[in-house]
Amino acid sequence: MRESKKHYKNEKELSSKRKCPDKLNDLICRLRIIPEKAVLPDYGELRWDIASSVRDYLREFGDISSPSIEERRRFDLSESRRIFNQCFLDFSEEFKENLLKTCKDRALEVYPNYDKWRLEMMAFGEAGYYHQSLYDLNVDFRAIANFFSHLRKGSYKFANETELVTSNGESIRLPLFTIQLKREGTIGKVKSEISDAFHNVDLDRIRACEICDRIFWAKRTESSTCSPKHYEALKKRRARALTDEEKAERKTKRQENKRYKQNQQKGNK
Repeated sequence: MRESKKHYKNEKELSSKRKCPDKLNDLICRLRIIPEKAVLPDYGELRWDIASSVRDYLREFGDISSPSIEERRRFDLSESRRIFNQCFLDFSEEFKENLLKTCKDRALEVYPNYDKWRLEMMAFGEAGYYHQSLYDLNVDFRAIANFFSHLRKGSYKFANETELVTSNGESIRLPLFTIQLKREGTIGKVKSEISDAFHNVDLDRIRACEICDRIFWAKRTESSTCSPKHYEALKKRRARALTDEEKAERKTKRQENKRYKQNQQKGNK
């Protein structure tokens, strides 16, 4: 009885270790908003200047409730909408409209006297900050997934504790917020806005799905896909990639295993 209780306790501890921490899970769920195979362009590369336009407008016109036609021309929103659509190019129209509506509602809470035009301008600026936070988060998680993927493959050498060099000379680095990396793959001291989420986390479990390329938390050490559906798809892909010799070898092994099980069953009788 004591042994079974001890076994149950150990299983419970292992299960809790496999579970993704809540704060980290929230960040991964935020990344799962990004569609499969979506390209998330860099905030800087697209010259997103909407937020600075908002500041320039407020600096020059203050709390004028209704801007003139000349002012509207100077702060044209058509360019802001074009850049917004480019940033969220692979996202659905429904998502983009909901994002703008949410940003506009937030602006209305802070600036209840603003007119529709200024609220829309503020909404584009808020959406720009959201895009930047999503882009940075995606870059950090993919850097972690890439780093530990090369560690599992074994074809690397360490440049330092947060950087390794692959067999083809590629340099792979952990995100800048990593200051100290422990041997077992956990962060000792971190310094960033998301430090709480990454504190004492097994970073090797943060991975990119081999089918959809989206970030996920691996509950099992051998997991390489984010769902059972994608696991089956990966099995089929790997089976199609086998050579005739490998297929014949697999078939022989299956037959041997089948005979072994049959002999075991006969022996038990």
